Order: sequence, then structure tokens, then C-alpha cells
Amino acid sequence: MRFLVIVCALAPLAACGEGLGTCGNQADITGTWDITVRPLFVDGGTAELAEGFTIEADLVQAERIDFLGIGHFVHGSLTASDSGVFATLAIPELKHNSGNKSGVLLGCKVGIHIPIAMPVADDNVDQGPNRIALSGQVTQKGRIENIVSTSPIDDSSVVLDSDSSSTPRRFSWTATQR
Repeated sequence: MRFLVIVCALAPLAACGEGLGTCGNQADITGTWDITVRPLFVDGGTAELAEGFTIEADLVQAERIDFLGIGHFVHGSLTASDSGVFATLAIPELKHNSGNKSGVLLGCKVGIHIPIAMPVADDNVDQGPNRIALSGQVTQKGRIENIVSTSPIDDSSVVLDSDSSSTPRRFSWTATQR
């Protein structure tokens, strides 16, 4: 009986699933995705990115993170169309962190975080600012959209290779699977 109570209490964590931890919109995000990045206009109409660009994401979704199946690690690579942004970044295949230095699918929420500092350690210790952070949600099969947040910590952002000050620049994005 206690197990049933615990499962019922955790069920809301599945967000949009067909079962605990499953994304009902698309259970597995493995594959090639085309990400369209657009400037995000903030603070009265100013954009932190001068122009948009595209990213090719090759993603591999790993087995579930825990026995409840609430989340899955995601690894692979991101390749930007503009080398001034970045060339190719590896999403590390890590198994002992919270997804703050790699990729994760939690219910229908997708997070990809790649630190600037390399190599990436497989732990939960903060490794400094991210080269790129993508926060999104699977909205339908073959489509991921950025999460619009009221907290800058949840925003998608990138530090351009061409920016010596390493300033994170926020943006909006959508992704479609090939």
C-alpha cells in the first residue's frame, strides 16, 4: 500500500507522460534534429544575439536514470552553422551527474548543458559557465520548443567562440527531427 501511495504522489512528475517518466509526445528523442535559433528580444526590445543561426543536433537517449524511469541522460553532438558561434560541441556521455553538464530528458522537458571548461567531470560539482544551455520541451512528436522562463537561470543561452568576454547570450529556439 505504501508503494502505491508513493507512486501516486510522484505521478505529477511525469508532466506529460503516458506513465511515470515517459513523455507521451515522444518517448525517445534519439536522432538528428535541426535547431533554429532566433534572437530573443529582452529589456525593451534589445537582442543579445545579432542574428539567428542553426544547429544540427545528433542526440542519443540513454536508458532511464533511476528505477522510477523519471529521466534519461542524453548525449551526442551539436554543430552550429556559424563558426563564430561554435563549430562542434560534444554533449558528454555522463552517468553520475544531474544533467547540469550534459543532456537530460525529464518527462517531456529537455535540457542540454555543455560547460566551457574541458574536460567535463562526471559529478555534480559546478564546472563554471556553460558554452551552451538549451532548455526545451517536447511539444509533439518530432518537435521541441524552448521553454520561456521568468528566471534567467532557465533561459537558453550561448557563449560565442568569437566573444573573448564569455558573455552568455540568451535566445529562443525550436527543433524539428529529420
